[in-house]
Amino acid sequence: MYTHIKILWSNMSKIVISGPSGVGKTTIIDYLEKKYDYTRVKSYTTRKKRDANENNYHFITTEQFLFYKSNNFFLETEYFCDNLYGTSYDSIAKSNIIFDVNYNGMKKIKKHFENIYTVFITAPKEEIRNRLILRGEKEIHARLSISDNEYISDYQYIVHNINLADTFVQIDNIIRDIHAE
Repeated sequence: MYTHIKILWSNMSKIVISGPSGVGKTTIIDYLEKKYDYTRVKSYTTRKKRDANENNYHFITTEQFLFYKSNNFFLETEYFCDNLYGTSYDSIAKSNIIFDVNYNGMKKIKKHFENIYTVFITAPKEEIRNRLILRGEKEIHARLSISDNEYISDYQYIVHNINLADTFVQIDNIIRDIHAE
């Protein structure tokens, strides 16, 4: 099934992936990009890079972000863990795209599209903590205290990321379901 943006774009499959920090969203999106030719929407953020090779975001200053926001450059913006995040209109003019946004971002994006597929990723809290420690996250307590789990029923699909092989099977089933519609 293809989705239609209410404004300009049509015949494009769009998926929102949400879940707590450290739950495995980036790994799942990398999988979708490689196996199914989806493209990650590269958000803008004022957060600092975690490492020099991180390239899933456009890293900009707060001043640049606010300038872009005031000029209606963004489809949606969000303030999260003392940083600003935004999805530009330019980034969504592609086929088969994946958004990596939190619950509020998902709700805002859904307002612009008639049909969009939403996937929430979960994992045991202790596993998330271990992943955050391994990636050198400094705000572990803050990130663990923020949970979208109370909104889980607003998502069409729930993926339990405990074992990566099983997670990929769940993702494959979702993609088959999406394209069967």
